[in-house]
Amino acid sequence: FHHHYVDEPAPGLKAIFSFRVPDQRSGKVELQYLHEYAGISTSLGLTANPIVNFSGVFGNSTLALGTDLSFDTASGNFTKCNAGLSFTNDDLIASVNVNDKLDIFILIS
Repeated sequence: FHHHYVDEPAPGLKAIFSFRVPDQRSGKVELQYLHEYAGISTSLGLTANPIVNFSGVFGNSTLALGTDLSFDTASGNFTKCNAGLSFTNDDLIASVNVNDKLDIFILIS
C-alpha cells in the first residue's frame, strides 16, 4: 500500500491518497478533520462506482455522539449505518450503540 499525506492544507485538515500497485481499483482519497470537539473522516474509492464512507464524532469529556456510514453509489443504498452515544461522569459511564441491523447495545458501568 502506498500512502501520500497532505498535512494541514487547512487548520485541522489532513488529506490522504492511498493505492496498491498494481491493483488499479484500490485507489482511495480520504479527508480527515480534527478539532477539539469534533473528528470527521470521509473517504471515496477511485473507481467508476465508488463506495463513500463517512464517520464523525462530536462531543466532549461528558457527552459524545458519533456515526459511521457507507454508501454504495452503484446501488444507491447505504451498506453501513452505525451510531453511538456516550455519557460519562464521576459516577456513571453509559453508552448506546445502534448498528445497521438495528441491533442495540447498551453498556452501563
